[in-house]
Amino acid sequence: MEEKQQLIQTKLVQKSGTYNYKIVIPAEVEKKIRFTCQRVWNTEWSGTLFFTYEGSFENNDLVIRCVDIYIMDIGTQAY
Repeated sequence: MEEKQQLIQTKLVQKSGTYNYKIVIPAEVEKKIRFTCQRVWNTEWSGTLFFTYEGSFENNDLVIRCVDIYIMDIGTQAY
């Protein structure tokens, strides 16, 4: 029997000015971010967030969905 994994997502609504938009962070992406923050809590780190979107600011229906995060650098400052 095939085991189905339940997809858990975190939804945040950001209110800035007159725009409302949602950002959806899948549990797996949140897990990567939290793991990195726990391991590298006292050093600056950066990475690339891969995402998709639908809707627009103008129509007030923007939804940003995080797909993955790739940690690229730990410990180097950027200006």
